[in-house]
Amino acid sequence: MPSSFEAAPTGGRLIVKAWRSKKVGGTYGLRVYGVKKKDRTLYFPRSWSQVEIEIDGVAHTFLLRETFWGKCPEIRGPAIEEWLKKLNALAWAELRPPKFELLILDAARFRLIGG
Repeated sequence: MPSSFEAAPTGGRLIVKAWRSKKVGGTYGLRVYGVKKKDRTLYFPRSWSQVEIEIDGVAHTFLLRETFWGKCPEIRGPAIEEWLKKLNALAWAELRPPKFELLILDAARFRLIGG
């Protein structure tokens, strides 16, 4: 993890939406919402290959795919799917995924808020 914060100030918040791949049995994740593609590096510098997200008090590490800075700004992983399942939020109406917040804690460290 980066040792100094390179992006948005600590305490800032980002909106994320639940996301799932369209493949049967596909992955779940969080899609960064409301941040233009050109501004994504302000919050997620390209030097970051992973981020840590605190979910219900437990820190989880998620890899950032190269496509994250392009057309696929999703943070993906089983811990997110489990959290969504706990919230009964694995299914949603077409084009209406639930919204949550990522609280910026430090360099590459966030806390998932919602539910």
